[in-house]
Amino acid sequence: MKNGHCTLRTQFEIIKKTSTNKLGFYETPTPHDNSSRIQYENIIPHGRNTGNLRVLEESLNQSIDAHYVKGYKQQEKWIVTEGPLGKSMGEFLKMIWYKRVQIIVVLGNVNEDANTKRSHRWPENAHEHKTYGFFRITVDAVIKKGSYVIRKMNVEESNSTYEMEPCVVTQYHFVAWPSDGVQQTTTAIIRFLNEIRETQAQLQEKLQMEIPTIVHCSAGARGTGTFIGFDYLIAELGETGSVDIYKAVLHMRQQKDELLQNLGQYVFLHKLIAETIAFDQIDRVHLQRFPNPNQIRKEFIDLDLFFDQSTSKPVTLLNATTVSSESALTENAYMDIDGKRFLYKIETYYQADSFMIGEEPPVEEMKNFLSTLLHENSGFVVQLGKPMNVLVWPNQMNKEIVIGGFKLKFIKGTRQRDFEVTKISIEDLIHHRQCNITLVEFDAWDDNDTPTNKNQFIESLMGFESLQFEAPTCNTIVLTRSGFSRSTIFCAVWNLIIRYKAEKTVDVFRTIKDITDCLPEMHVTMEQYKTCYSLINAYVASYKD
Repeated sequence: MKNGHCTLRTQFEIIKKTSTNKLGFYETPTPHDNSSRIQYENIIPHGRNTGNLRVLEESLNQSIDAHYVKGYKQQEKWIVTEGPLGKSMGEFLKMIWYKRVQIIVVLGNVNEDANTKRSHRWPENAHEHKTYGFFRITVDAVIKKGSYVIRKMNVEESNSTYEMEPCVVTQYHFVAWPSDGVQQTTTAIIRFLNEIRETQAQLQEKLQMEIPTIVHCSAGARGTGTFIGFDYLIAELGETGSVDIYKAVLHMRQQKDELLQNLGQYVFLHKLIAETIAFDQIDRVHLQRFPNPNQIRKEFIDLDLFFDQSTSKPVTLLNATTVSSESALTENAYMDIDGKRFLYKIETYYQADSFMIGEEPPVEEMKNFLSTLLHENSGFVVQLGKPMNVLVWPNQMNKEIVIGGFKLKFIKGTRQRDFEVTKISIEDLIHHRQCNITLVEFDAWDDNDTPTNKNQFIESLMGFESLQFEAPTCNTIVLTRSGFSRSTIFCAVWNLIIRYKAEKTVDVFRTIKDITDCLPEMHVTMEQYKTCYSLINAYVASYKD
């Protein structure tokens, strides 16, 4: 765990060379016509792993591109496969049927790219059903947990012969998994895996036998390698008290090439297991006013542990003179003026709610800031504390402002609770783009790093939630005059509240850590950390379903 980034790079290069098929570890794949179902040229099926998964049905004499992958001391824990195409979904369900699979793990957005990757094939909502070939799949219940969704489903024969009981399947769908397989933060995937492992253990105890779990993403490799590698290491850690990440990844890739595809995934796997070892699971259902002071102190110190390498995604302030409505945003680029960054994306409880944290850009970058705001389809701009020094918005007195080719026009303004709400139209006069935003100015905050009136601040957040509920887009930029500390408190408490409403569960440490992982320049103070506890306690005390 003490290896530096260069050492990890060297290890991963050795793994890639050692685990290729050049050593003759695998048999030559059995020829069969599955070309219409191979979605990625660099993912090659191996004959040794796929043979037992051949679909045994004379009327569908075809194969699923799937592989058994071992767990820690478990021979057939996983069936790893690509996300099925629409025309192979019937065979995919047949594999579930004959293997009596009861857990399916889906990594990524199934609507990611209907043309070249996955199409929308799984029914998503409660009581929705679809039929593929000889099988019908029905969703009985849906539980949403932020980054992932749990669906209880039934798979049964569509011809109603009832020769076998329907398969009762639980699908764990990690919607927020990125296409490159490298998560930005760790919390959601740790919760996700813990819940799956608990269900697997319950099933094994009930059935007194091991049933494989299907796991798939786009290519059956991009997120899958990180996921099953993490599971392997958790099991090894639980039995031996130690882990060998290099050996585990090498073992996994000797069963299926490309299961861990890049260095970023390998580094992230180290981060996952390091945090699992170091940090306690501190989800709380019932909060005291404060946890034990020693626990607070430990949590606060732990915020700075491990991995200087940032997983953040700074945002480019798009050049207003060259951007077009079709321009793509380079996620890993950032606005850098004299070494200073101004805007970061952070993860939120619900993937659809895009939040960015920023400080007021300098006057020479104001038009680029407005261009970025348009490009990101931002629906809200939240200003914390006093008005900006440079960024001036139109109001009832000054209803129209032009800044570097952008026309800002006042629509209407109201006072709600302890914040001002202003509807503003922003028009790009050069590239003919336009959007409406809602400017929310919080004044329940003086020059302190924490809100002056905690109950007033919570009430204001609830008012902001009502505004978002009525809006077509919830993408939000949170701004302060300088620094990120106030924005961090705002977003942390927002995420804590949204999760509590969904799950009745609170984890202050992990919520703050996810934000500081996204903001390498941000360091909260002990007082701010305690304030997050105070604010969520105030909310929980007043919460009504």
